[in-house]
Amino acid sequence: MILGDRVNKVEVEAKDRTKYEGLKINIKIEDVKETKDGKLEFYYTTAYDYGPMGYMKISGTILAEEEKKERKRLLDSWKKNKSLPKDYLEKLLNVINFVDSAHGTIIARVVNIRPPIRAMRLTIKEK
Repeated sequence: MILGDRVNKVEVEAKDRTKYEGLKINIKIEDVKETKDGKLEFYYTTAYDYGPMGYMKISGTILAEEEKKERKRLLDSWKKNKSLPKDYLEKLLNVINFVDSAHGTIIARVVNIRPPIRAMRLTIKEK
């Protein structure tokens, strides 16, 4: 169960505000850690590429509480492959996409660029 999020770092640059050519989004899970009280912290960075208009990066942490068996499954997967099981990863990416769209909208307003809103549900496909 996702408990909350926090933003740890923001980087944004507005370049040519007249040249909007679309928005590319890349979400990367940087690390997964277990807290002393048995919760999970997922560290991530979301990069928004506006092309010639500029860019925005938001680094943050998602806090989750899971049953012991699920925590072990997630931590083992992360330690072994530096990845998470597909079912959990989809859920996590959608949470990150949602919260960073909200945070990014406020940040975008400050530098007067388009908000990074893409309201679709993310899915993971096999290569």
